[in-house]
Amino acid sequence: MLHLINWEALRTKRPHRLMIDLCMLGLALLHLLLLGFDTTYFQLRPYYYKIFPALTQNYDQLKGVEPHRDTVLLQQEAETYFAACRTGQADSNQSLSQQQDLIRLTDQMIEEDPFARAQLSGRLEMIKEDVRNFTGVQNSSKQAFRTFWKMGCTDLDRRQHFFEQEIKPNLELNYWRHIGKNGRFIDYFLYIDLFFICIFLIEFLYSWRQAVVRLGREQKVLYPIYHWYDIVSCIPLPQLRFLRLLRILAVYYRLVRSDVINMRNSKLYQSILKYQAIVMEEISDRVAINILTNIQDKTRLGGSRELIEDTLRANRAEIRNVIVSSLQRIDLPTLQLRQPELTDTIANLVIQSVQATDEYKRLSSLPLVSGLVANLLSEERISRMSEQAMDAFLDAWQKQLRSPEMQSILSELVDDVLDQVLELALDDRIQHLIQDINLKILEELKEISTTSKIWRAKADQLMIERVEDREKFYHQHPDPLPPDLDRPL
Repeated sequence: MLHLINWEALRTKRPHRLMIDLCMLGLALLHLLLLGFDTTYFQLRPYYYKIFPALTQNYDQLKGVEPHRDTVLLQQEAETYFAACRTGQADSNQSLSQQQDLIRLTDQMIEEDPFARAQLSGRLEMIKEDVRNFTGVQNSSKQAFRTFWKMGCTDLDRRQHFFEQEIKPNLELNYWRHIGKNGRFIDYFLYIDLFFICIFLIEFLYSWRQAVVRLGREQKVLYPIYHWYDIVSCIPLPQLRFLRLLRILAVYYRLVRSDVINMRNSKLYQSILKYQAIVMEEISDRVAINILTNIQDKTRLGGSRELIEDTLRANRAEIRNVIVSSLQRIDLPTLQLRQPELTDTIANLVIQSVQATDEYKRLSSLPLVSGLVANLLSEERISRMSEQAMDAFLDAWQKQLRSPEMQSILSELVDDVLDQVLELALDDRIQHLIQDINLKILEELKEISTTSKIWRAKADQLMIERVEDREKFYHQHPDPLPPDLDRPL
């Protein structure tokens, strides 16, 4: 654990706050361990009794527990009975009296069930079943015990061994728990719990005061709201004990955030982040699939038709203004870049068109006019006129687009287009087509959420990188791989 501590950060951080956090983390861990031990004590008491009998004896006093007098008396009477038989000191009258006492005690145990208060009635059932199996009397537990005790001192070794191995351990585990004047079981662990709670409350009040000093007066209200679990976990109720874990996590988070504990490069921290990402992605995928399924159901109800119609009608003016504004900014860069080619093309078309007319042919046939006509319709003159016309057209185009008359015309044209779009959107065939497209897109998104996993892609990429590292190292060093590359993929 020492390699996880950032000693450099220990020297640079505030020592008093750091010591408080470290002490509180240690106390919170100790308190949590004690709470876990106390909460599970009675469930694990049979194991503690066998492994740590001294611990069980001392802690029983803390929980108001003592051996049950009825089962203790039965155990003592049985041990006295077997000891008298083994030493040969039991005469017939004494042996008969002891047998009657043992029969009375076992009958009383079966009738009153002294194990019930300790919630160990299952132990009594085990004793009754073992005695019935040992004696062969299956119809009555009382009769089985009578048969067992009336055997006297015969078959002593086997009977005593059976009692010590099968019956006595269950009798020893039974206990009597005292009830206080408040009507509840006596439990002095409450005072130990209150000791830790007082320490945690003092630390909470100190942190609250420090937060007000460092962050402002608003922390008088915000700090207890943000740290509500510190207040609630100080309530000494068994139902709220699990909140003590949040205190440990909060102190641990402060130490990690201050770089005192360096967990970011540890395998445990990386594993936690890995499985946290897997769990979060699986949860988010389930939520996303449910949302997409709900959208699909609503799409099948035909809500998209009203949505499109309402959207277009409500935003008609904004849509028209945006389209008109965009059309007014239309530029024709191709006409400018390829103006020489367009000019030559227009000039050739004009010349060819004029030369194909009857008037041109008639004028060209006249001796004095033909030269003038050829000069007027020369390729150079027509090209120059076409270039001037193109420049004039572009200038007029830009000016006309920004004129109020053209804006009115464009607005009317856009309104006509929007009316056509609305009529088209109301068409049943278009609605079915849009619905099918939306459903297919949503289904594809659900399929992607199910099959494509980010964490799986990262794991595959990491495996590919490790294989490449192995192959590179193998080609460079034919010796065995180092430990960091030799571990399983």
